[in-house]
Amino acid sequence: MKKRIVFVVGLVICIGAAVYGLKAFTVKRSSEPSSKPAIDVDSGQLKHTRIVAVPSMPFEKGKNVIWCVSFQAAWKALQKDIAKGPVKLKGADELCTLLNRADDVKELVPENSLYAKAGWVRDGVIETIRNDVGGMFPEKEPPSFPGAVPESCIAYAYLESHVPFAMPYFQNREPLEFKDAQGRKTAVSSFGIRREDSSKYYKLRKQPTPLYVAMDNKFRMTECAIDLDKASPVQVVVALTERRRTLEETLASLEKKISSPDALKYVYEFSSSDVLLVPDISWHITHHFTELEGRTATSTCLRGYPLSEARQDIAFRLDRSGSELKSEAKVVMSCLPASYIFDRPFLVYMKRRNADKPFFAMWIDNAELLQMWEPPATPLQIIRDALLSRT
Repeated sequence: MKKRIVFVVGLVICIGAAVYGLKAFTVKRSSEPSSKPAIDVDSGQLKHTRIVAVPSMPFEKGKNVIWCVSFQAAWKALQKDIAKGPVKLKGADELCTLLNRADDVKELVPENSLYAKAGWVRDGVIETIRNDVGGMFPEKEPPSFPGAVPESCIAYAYLESHVPFAMPYFQNREPLEFKDAQGRKTAVSSFGIRREDSSKYYKLRKQPTPLYVAMDNKFRMTECAIDLDKASPVQVVVALTERRRTLEETLASLEKKISSPDALKYVYEFSSSDVLLVPDISWHITHHFTELEGRTATSTCLRGYPLSEARQDIAFRLDRSGSELKSEAKVVMSCLPASYIFDRPFLVYMKRRNADKPFFAMWIDNAELLQMWEPPATPLQIIRDALLSRT
């Protein structure tokens, strides 16, 4: 009778970006973003969003696409420490090949932000992972691996990166009308440097920097890439650019434009009248790679054992204060005056400054994961809520 191996690779990704701003009818800028995501769902409930294991997977028409490097990190640990080579699953050859050929991600992420480990339960890998993660990330709850038996192997990865903006942006007090790739319009909340901020806040205007700007023959901006805080060691970039066949090709195409001598032919910095508006994003998604789950391993060291769970939990937030990314992976095998307004499909990614490739990227094709616009409370409502809170 064959021994059963439980191989776990689960992934949890949290990316948060918050930008401080003046709220309607208030004077104080709040620096504490909400800890609860506006959207908290299983990916099966999302009709217009796809989670991909590698950025080389093709786009699907009309869908958002999300990728984070953590799953690759867990897979690479599995390759190196358990399989001793390519990991192969029967019936999932294409995806396994993409994962096996994917980059080793250690050079892509900021220092001390990624932990990856693979090993056998019988050799104490669970205790090692819990102790190591607790030491590196004290605020992270130690991971658990329910169902893992002594004859199980675990591949685990956790990624965490915080990017607070040096200066808070402003919250837009008006709805931003986002027009998706299908032409549908949705009122969403947003942050940035608003039209009413014209000829003011010069210090704040030095924080974002254009990386690439394209104009048409009437000098209207058609494409752009904006680094939201040029002083941060990790870039948080939003870009209006042409979507290519895959996320990987889209990123490479944009990088080529940014590297071009003509990237900043028309503009070098934000002027006193430029406008920057970026949609607020706050979500947590649980995803299962069903194309991997239930498949039997055919690689030598794991031959005959089924992969029972390949899970990815992703939480991402982009708002007034900055950027934060957390990712946990578990796979279980039983066994010019310009308006930089992001009101149409756009790309957002996080990259260690001077690295060749990002460690997180998302193509936003529709408003499914954007925060819907809610009118600010009136002074009367604020007073009423304050009185009710005292009763």
